[in-house]
Amino acid sequence: MTASSTGVTLFKLTLIQFWWISIWGLAYIFIGAIAGTSKAVEFSIYVTLLICTMVVIHMNPKLLEKL
Repeated sequence: MTASSTGVTLFKLTLIQFWWISIWGLAYIFIGAIAGTSKAVEFSIYVTLLICTMVVIHMNPKLLEKL
């Protein structure tokens, strides 16, 4: 692995991390707006999103390789 390919790889990983942070921030704002002050509703939304993610990964295991 050359120095330039290592730099490109680190740049791509940094972009992916920023993308995930922004997705998390938007999801946090969205969930907070829907749930309001109810922690039970907020918890159920998080569990539902977790289950949906698990189903998508289970149905498409090669998706993880593409990320």
